[in-house]
Amino acid sequence: METKKKMLYENVAREMLELINKNFSVGDKIPNEMELAEKFQVGRNTIREAVRFLVLHGVLEVRRGRGTYISSVKRIENDTIFDDISNLKIEIKDMFETRLAIEPQIAYYVAKRASDKELKKIDELCAVIEYGFEHNSQNRFKDEVAFHVAIVRAAKNEFMMKLIPVIKECIDKALKYEYKEEVILSSSIQDHRILVEFLLARDAESAKYAMRNHITRCMHNMNIEID
Repeated sequence: METKKKMLYENVAREMLELINKNFSVGDKIPNEMELAEKFQVGRNTIREAVRFLVLHGVLEVRRGRGTYISSVKRIENDTIFDDISNLKIEIKDMFETRLAIEPQIAYYVAKRASDKELKKIDELCAVIEYGFEHNSQNRFKDEVAFHVAIVRAAKNEFMMKLIPVIKECIDKALKYEYKEEVILSSSIQDHRILVEFLLARDAESAKYAMRNHITRCMHNMNIEID
Protein backbone atom coordinates (compact mmCIF):
# COMPACT_ATOMS: atom_id res chain seq x y z
CA MET A 1 0.00 0.00 0.00
CA GLU A 2 2.84 2.41 0.87
CA THR A 3 4.54 1.79 -2.48
CA LYS A 4 1.30 2.40 -4.37
CA LYS A 5 0.75 5.62 -2.41
CA LYS A 6 4.24 6.87 -3.31
CA MET A 7 3.78 5.99 -6.98
CA LEU A 8 0.47 7.86 -7.04
CA TYR A 9 1.77 11.15 -5.67
CA GLU A 10 4.91 10.88 -7.82
CA ASN A 11 2.74 10.50 -10.93
CA VAL A 12 0.57 13.43 -9.87
CA ALA A 13 3.67 15.54 -9.21
CA ARG A 14 4.87 14.76 -12.73
CA GLU A 15 1.48 15.70 -14.21
CA MET A 16 1.44 18.88 -12.15
CA LEU A 17 4.87 19.79 -13.49
CA GLU A 18 3.61 19.27 -17.04
CA LEU A 19 0.64 21.52 -16.27
CA ILE A 20 2.98 24.18 -14.85
CA ASN A 21 5.25 24.06 -17.89
CA LYS A 22 2.33 24.49 -20.28
CA ASN A 23 0.12 26.97 -18.48
CA PHE A 24 2.01 28.90 -15.82
CA SER A 25 4.94 31.27 -15.43
CA VAL A 26 7.22 32.00 -12.49
CA GLY A 27 5.28 34.00 -9.90
CA ASP A 28 1.87 32.64 -10.90
CA LYS A 29 -0.45 31.20 -8.30
CA ILE A 30 -1.61 27.62 -8.90
CA PRO A 31 -5.15 26.33 -8.22
CA ASN A 32 -6.02 25.27 -4.69
CA GLU A 33 -6.03 21.69 -3.37
CA MET A 34 -9.68 21.06 -4.09
CA GLU A 35 -9.41 22.21 -7.71
CA LEU A 36 -6.26 20.17 -8.30
CA ALA A 37 -7.81 17.08 -6.70
CA GLU A 38 -10.79 17.38 -9.02
CA LYS A 39 -8.59 17.95 -12.06
CA PHE A 40 -6.33 14.95 -11.42
CA GLN A 41 -9.11 12.78 -9.95
CA VAL A 42 -7.23 11.97 -6.74
CA GLY A 43 -7.68 12.73 -3.06
CA ARG A 44 -6.52 15.96 -1.47
CA ASN A 45 -3.87 14.11 0.55
CA THR A 46 -2.27 12.95 -2.69
CA ILE A 47 -2.30 16.52 -4.02
CA ARG A 48 -0.72 17.67 -0.77
CA GLU A 49 2.07 15.12 -1.08
CA ALA A 50 2.71 16.10 -4.70
CA VAL A 51 2.83 19.79 -3.78
CA ARG A 52 5.19 19.06 -0.89
CA PHE A 53 7.49 17.22 -3.25
CA LEU A 54 7.55 20.10 -5.74
CA VAL A 55 8.10 22.59 -2.91
CA LEU A 56 11.01 20.50 -1.65
CA HIS A 57 12.59 20.66 -5.10
CA GLY A 58 12.14 24.40 -5.53
CA VAL A 59 9.39 24.29 -8.17
CA LEU A 60 6.66 25.66 -5.89
CA GLU A 61 6.59 28.05 -2.97
CA VAL A 62 3.87 28.12 -0.32
CA ARG A 63 3.05 31.54 1.10
CA ARG A 64 1.15 31.13 4.33
CA GLY A 65 -2.35 32.52 4.07
CA ARG A 66 -1.92 33.40 0.38
CA GLY A 67 -1.60 30.14 -1.55
CA THR A 68 0.98 28.25 -3.62
CA TYR A 69 3.07 29.97 -6.28
CA ILE A 70 5.50 28.97 -9.03
CA SER A 71 9.06 29.65 -7.90
CA SER A 72 10.79 28.08 -10.92
CA VAL A 73 9.86 26.17 -14.07
CA LYS A 74 11.60 22.88 -14.72
CA ARG A 75 10.99 20.84 -17.84
CA ILE A 76 10.61 17.13 -17.26
CA GLU A 77 12.68 16.01 -20.22
CA ASN A 78 15.69 17.92 -18.85
CA ASP A 79 15.04 17.41 -15.17
CA THR A 80 16.09 14.59 -12.87
CA ILE A 81 14.02 15.42 -9.80
CA PHE A 82 11.94 12.28 -10.27
CA ASP A 83 14.98 10.01 -10.49
CA ASP A 84 15.95 10.28 -6.83
CA ILE A 85 12.65 10.36 -4.95
CA SER A 86 13.43 7.21 -3.00
CA ASN A 87 16.96 8.32 -2.21
CA LEU A 88 15.68 11.69 -1.02
CA LYS A 89 13.16 10.09 1.33
CA ILE A 90 15.87 7.79 2.68
CA GLU A 91 18.21 10.75 3.21
CA ILE A 92 15.58 12.72 5.11
CA LYS A 93 14.62 9.66 7.15
CA ASP A 94 18.27 9.01 8.05
CA MET A 95 18.79 12.61 9.14
CA PHE A 96 15.75 12.55 11.39
CA GLU A 97 16.68 9.18 12.85
CA THR A 98 20.11 10.58 13.69
CA ARG A 99 18.51 13.55 15.42
CA LEU A 100 16.08 11.29 17.24
CA ALA A 101 18.96 9.16 18.52
CA ILE A 102 21.04 12.08 19.79
CA GLU A 103 19.08 15.29 20.41
CA PRO A 104 16.89 14.03 23.28
CA GLN A 105 20.07 13.21 25.17
CA ILE A 106 21.43 16.65 24.26
CA ALA A 107 18.35 18.20 25.87
CA TYR A 108 19.01 16.07 28.94
CA TYR A 109 22.56 17.38 29.22
CA VAL A 110 21.46 20.98 28.66
CA ALA A 111 19.09 20.78 31.61
CA LYS A 112 21.98 19.48 33.71
CA ARG A 113 24.91 21.57 32.41
CA ALA A 114 23.74 24.83 30.85
CA SER A 115 24.44 28.11 32.61
CA ASP A 116 21.55 30.39 33.55
CA LYS A 117 22.74 32.76 30.81
CA GLU A 118 22.58 29.99 28.18
CA LEU A 119 19.10 28.95 29.29
CA LYS A 120 17.94 32.57 29.11
CA LYS A 121 19.29 32.79 25.56
CA ILE A 122 17.44 29.60 24.55
CA ASP A 123 14.25 31.04 26.06
CA GLU A 124 14.72 34.29 24.11
CA LEU A 125 15.29 32.41 20.84
CA CYS A 126 12.12 30.41 21.45
CA ALA A 127 10.26 33.71 21.90
CA VAL A 128 11.70 34.95 18.60
CA ILE A 129 10.25 31.90 16.82
CA GLU A 130 6.88 32.46 18.50
CA TYR A 131 6.87 36.13 17.48
CA GLY A 132 7.82 35.20 13.92
CA PHE A 133 4.97 32.70 13.73
CA GLU A 134 2.45 35.28 14.94
CA HIS A 135 3.71 37.89 12.48
CA ASN A 136 4.31 35.62 9.47
CA SER A 137 8.08 36.12 9.54
CA GLN A 138 10.16 35.06 6.54
CA ASN A 139 13.12 34.23 8.83
CA ARG A 140 11.83 30.99 10.31
CA PHE A 141 14.72 28.88 9.01
CA LYS A 142 17.31 31.21 10.56
CA ASP A 143 15.35 31.42 13.82
CA GLU A 144 14.83 27.64 14.07
CA VAL A 145 18.50 26.96 13.40
CA ALA A 146 19.61 29.52 16.00
CA PHE A 147 17.30 27.91 18.59
CA HIS A 148 18.50 24.35 18.02
CA VAL A 149 22.16 25.32 17.70
CA ALA A 150 21.97 27.17 21.03
CA ILE A 151 20.64 24.00 22.61
CA VAL A 152 23.44 21.86 21.17
CA ARG A 153 26.10 24.32 22.35
CA ALA A 154 24.65 24.45 25.84
CA ALA A 155 25.16 20.67 26.17
CA LYS A 156 28.92 21.39 26.34
CA ASN A 157 29.97 18.38 24.27
CA GLU A 158 32.34 19.08 21.38
CA PHE A 159 31.49 15.88 19.53
CA MET A 160 27.77 16.67 19.61
CA MET A 161 28.56 20.00 17.91
CA LYS A 162 29.30 17.97 14.78
CA LEU A 163 25.57 17.33 14.52
CA ILE A 164 24.82 20.99 13.74
CA PRO A 165 25.10 20.69 9.90
CA VAL A 166 22.68 17.76 10.01
CA ILE A 167 20.24 19.78 12.12
CA LYS A 168 20.43 22.73 9.71
CA GLU A 169 19.74 20.59 6.65
CA CYS A 170 16.99 18.68 8.43
CA ILE A 171 15.23 21.90 9.47
CA ASP A 172 15.51 23.27 5.94
CA LYS A 173 13.88 20.20 4.42
CA ALA A 174 11.25 19.94 7.15
CA LEU A 175 10.13 23.56 6.76
CA LYS A 176 9.70 23.08 3.01
CA TYR A 177 7.96 19.75 3.41
CA GLU A 178 5.54 20.89 6.12
CA TYR A 179 3.50 22.73 3.47
CA LYS A 180 3.18 25.61 5.95
CA GLU A 181 0.01 24.21 7.47
CA GLU A 182 -1.18 26.32 10.40
CA VAL A 183 -1.84 23.34 12.66
CA ILE A 184 1.62 21.84 11.99
CA LEU A 185 3.44 25.10 12.57
CA SER A 186 1.44 25.77 15.71
CA SER A 187 2.19 22.33 17.18
CA SER A 188 5.90 22.81 16.49
CA ILE A 189 5.85 26.15 18.34
CA GLN A 190 4.12 24.48 21.27
CA ASP A 191 6.74 21.71 21.30
CA HIS A 192 9.49 24.32 21.56
CA ARG A 193 7.84 26.10 24.46
CA ILE A 194 7.26 22.88 26.41
CA LEU A 195 10.90 21.90 25.89
CA VAL A 196 12.14 25.31 27.06
CA GLU A 197 9.99 25.21 30.17
CA PHE A 198 11.52 21.88 31.16
CA LEU A 199 15.02 23.20 30.45
CA LEU A 200 14.40 26.29 32.58
CA ALA A 201 13.16 24.02 35.38
CA ARG A 202 16.28 21.87 34.89
CA ASP A 203 14.03 18.83 34.59
CA ALA A 204 16.41 16.70 32.53
CA GLU A 205 14.21 13.63 32.02
CA SER A 206 11.20 15.70 30.94
CA ALA A 207 13.38 17.80 28.61
CA LYS A 208 14.67 14.61 27.03
CA TYR A 209 11.11 13.38 26.48
CA ALA A 210 9.98 16.78 25.11
CA MET A 211 12.77 16.84 22.52
CA ARG A 212 11.97 13.29 21.46
CA ASN A 213 8.30 14.21 21.14
CA HIS A 214 9.17 17.25 19.00
CA ILE A 215 11.33 15.30 16.56
CA THR A 216 8.85 12.42 16.41
CA ARG A 217 6.07 14.88 15.55
CA CYS A 218 8.21 16.35 12.74
CA MET A 219 8.76 12.86 11.35
CA HIS A 220 5.04 12.13 11.51
CA ASN A 221 4.26 15.39 9.68
CA MET A 222 6.62 14.28 6.89
CA ASN A 223 5.11 10.77 6.77
CA ILE A 224 8.40 9.24 7.94
CA GLU A 225 7.75 5.96 9.67
CA ILE A 226 9.60 5.11 12.87
CA ASP A 227 10.73 1.49 12.93
